[in-house]
Amino acid sequence: MYNFSSKPFILCKLTNACNQKCIHCYTDACAGGITQLKSEQVIDLLEDIEKINKDSVVSFIGGEATVWKDFFEVISIPKYKSSLYLKVNTNGTALKEQSYDKFADSSLFETRISLDYYYNSKHDYFRGNGTFDKAVNTIKELKKRGLTVTTGTVISRLNFKEINEIIQYFLKLGIEVMHFFPFLPQGRGKEFIEFTLSDDENTWVKNEIKKYQKKPVCTVPCDTGTCYFSVTFDGKCYLHFPDNSEEKKIIGSLNEKRFLDIYQEVYSPNDYNIVDCSQCAYYKDPIMCKNMHTFCIADLDLREGY
Repeated sequence: MYNFSSKPFILCKLTNACNQKCIHCYTDACAGGITQLKSEQVIDLLEDIEKINKDSVVSFIGGEATVWKDFFEVISIPKYKSSLYLKVNTNGTALKEQSYDKFADSSLFETRISLDYYYNSKHDYFRGNGTFDKAVNTIKELKKRGLTVTTGTVISRLNFKEINEIIQYFLKLGIEVMHFFPFLPQGRGKEFIEFTLSDDENTWVKNEIKKYQKKPVCTVPCDTGTCYFSVTFDGKCYLHFPDNSEEKKIIGSLNEKRFLDIYQEVYSPNDYNIVDCSQCAYYKDPIMCKNMHTFCIADLDLREGY
């Protein structure tokens, strides 16, 4: 029986549009034309999630989430500063100077920026010329404005041996929470299957990262994650199962029903073990919630006082 969270996590894929063409993009962003959610669909989604649990976590991704036309309008809705935990995963390169202040006034509790290396040539090889400098500048600008900025790093055979140098560089940038993901040979990544870590290499990276960790990442009662939801840019809704990135089932579409109705059809104490998330040390600080890092090799939390 799978764990089902009392505080749902919803991955909201706003658009498949992206301003980059990363060679390791597992979704193959922009392939087959641009598709995106309507603003009213996202606003209705947030209202429904708030009705389910005001402490739910919603993660905006893409494509590139910040190029979605209504992104700043939605993250600036005042009531979500005190209700729901909203976060965004971004490459950090589509933002202009005026965007930084909009982030500072937003409802986001975490802004995760993709950074795969500690100098530009290798990072830019994956993500495009100039992307390293733009991403680093965005990190500095957002931190200057007091935002909680974290990093998301894809680990492959091109950078895994320098994991310690990567961590040290991120620390110099003032990054205290880091998320590390394995290269997945999916989407455009299928063309570079040789970048995939072996099991031994994956284990070595995990062990190197653990040397920095001073406290447990996961806490009772949920050390293996729970089922979570995703809404894709075409409106389809999925239920995902923990510890298996491939296992999911479609449960409905926002083009036909409200999310609340879809959720209520799925949520059943008879089919799932309902986990009381309020018992977790990260309940009011979900930045390290296991559900948010299903694909991660490891997460690193070096904040003081947590």
